[in-house]
Parts: sequence; structure tokens; C-alpha cells
Amino acid sequence: MLFWIETDLDFSRVPDAAASLADERAALAALHARRGLLRVWRRINGRGVHAVVDFASPEALDDWLGAFPTYNAMQSIAVTALRAHRIFTAFAAWREAPGRAAGNLHLVRLAIDRARLEAARSPALVERAEANARRHVDDGQVLGIWREPHGSGAFIAWHSRDHDELFHELDTLPLKGYFRAVTAEPMLPLPGLEHLAGWQRAA
Repeated sequence: MLFWIETDLDFSRVPDAAASLADERAALAALHARRGLLRVWRRINGRGVHAVVDFASPEALDDWLGAFPTYNAMQSIAVTALRAHRIFTAFAAWREAPGRAAGNLHLVRLAIDRARLEAARSPALVERAEANARRHVDDGQVLGIWREPHGSGAFIAWHSRDHDELFHELDTLPLKGYFRAVTAEPMLPLPGLEHLAGWQRAA
């Protein structure tokens, strides 16, 4: 089962922040070695992570989080169930080194008005949306895309040259008129695990 997790840390709750972060990286690297961690990024303020993980059950994820090295420093933690994107299933599979990423990285969240979208759905609209998504993946802008259950939204790891490019691309998405909300949060590669921040096509 795929999940997106995001943590918000308060380092005043732990005696040694540097040691806690080192232990956090070690725990994430160990999870990746067990094929449970697909991707990970540092939040821009350095106080937390975004990650895509794969666990057998919600209970297994809960057990892992409870033993996580920075658990006592967490002000909050959010967990969202994910599904593989219908077209881009490769993003839902474990890979030893998905790739590095440089430049502007953002977590883009799309909340979709599914009722309006289903009412307006047509082959032409679907074709435009899929062609647009493939272009962004091929151009190296979309580094990962995952769906929420029931088609209610999407999580996208997005790379852009600058903020203007990002805003332009989001503003011209074919399904823009069917979004209830769009948010973009800056992210950074996690030191020591930079190879889990980007994406490159398999050889």
C-alpha cells in the first residue's frame, strides 16, 4: 500500500537535533533498502520530510512511524493513502536510485472536483490531459505523480526553472477548470539521500 507522509518537527523537543536527523536519515535509508521507501524530500524549512512509502498495511506503517527516530520531535504528521497513476505506474514502483534533482522542487497538490469533471469528461479532454502530462514527464518537469483514492486529487513532485515557469504550467493545465484547490510547497533533496529526490528513465 502506498502512502504519502509529511512530518513537521520541533527540535526543541529533543536533546540533540543533529543526532536525531542523522538517525532519521539512517532509518529512511534502511527502509529504502527494504524496498519500503520510494522517494523522499526535505521540507524547505529543514523541519520535516515528505516521503512516498510502501507498507503492507496501515498498521505496519503506524508501527514504523511510532519507532521513527524523530517521532518525539514531531509537532504533526500527515498520512495520505495513494494509488499509482493510471498512465505513470513506474512512479509507484521501488527503484534503487530514482535520480537526483536540482533547481526548484515543489510538492504540487491538486484537489479535483470529481463531480464536475465526470460531468464534463470527453475523449478529447482526456486526450489533452494525458498528452500534457506525458510532455511534463518527458521534459523532466514532473518527477513523480500519484493519485489519491477515488480520483479526488493528486500529489506531484514538480521541477521547474523558476517560480514563473511553475505558475505558468499549472495555470495552463487542461483540467485547471475542474480543480477545487491547487497548492505548491517548496522542497529540497534530503542530504545523504539525494538520489531519491528526482527521476530518470530506466536504461
